[in-house]
Amino acid sequence: MGVATTSFVDAPPLDAAGARRRGRDTYGFVEKCHAFRAGGIQAQWNRDVAKLRTRAEELGMWVEGMAGVPETAIWRRWKSRCWMPRKQG
Repeated sequence: MGVATTSFVDAPPLDAAGARRRGRDTYGFVEKCHAFRAGGIQAQWNRDVAKLRTRAEELGMWVEGMAGVPETAIWRRWKSRCWMPRKQG
């Protein structure tokens, strides 16, 4: 099973001193998830993708990319329709 970075949204990663730090390091995330015995990760890439892929393969893990949805007129219309039932109670 894989782990997505969104699983840790409310828990920023710890630095070496045990303090919370900001930002995400995808390479470090793959290492952390390997320690959890995860089969792979889902994350936005923010480092050298070739290096990340090589390390994941060494660990026997898979890597799946994440990307935000661009804000377009079609997206806004779809999003408003998804929330319509909720607005109706």
